[in-house]
Amino acid sequence: MEEKIKKIILKIIILILSIIFIYLLVDGKNLYVDMYNFKQLEKAKIILDNIPETNSKFYNLSDFNKKYWAEIKPIKNCYTVSNNNWKYPYYFGFKLESKFLNLLYQDWYYVYPWYDIEVVPLCIWLSIWKPGEQIWCKKKKFSSDFIYTIINPCEKN
Repeated sequence: MEEKIKKIILKIIILILSIIFIYLLVDGKNLYVDMYNFKQLEKAKIILDNIPETNSKFYNLSDFNKKYWAEIKPIKNCYTVSNNNWKYPYYFGFKLESKFLNLLYQDWYYVYPWYDIEVVPLCIWLSIWKPGEQIWCKKKKFSSDFIYTIINPCEKN
């Protein structure tokens, strides 16, 4: 009986390791891109944390790199970075590529420290029965410019 239990446990361990291996084969490149992006964020935070609030505003990665000689370079898609973020001094955002980090952060996008730019609600109006009556309204979490920037290569932005 004890031998049977050991064999079952060994099969379970082999199955789990196989699943992890297959995941790394399939999603490994995306996980590498995400880890690279987080390293670029750490590099940028050193500069961003030391920018006085009185400095002129910048609104994209190109302006940030030029102004502070930051040399922050994405390997896939672009980053959004700005020192115009309402109650926070700045934000730095990018698209998460790996399924694992999508699940971990419960989102497709990562923003540090927080995206606090006010976004107007996205509403659908139905004027068939009652003209002007609001049927469905959802406050978007991110602006369309933000999303466009981080899902495209920097050259397009």
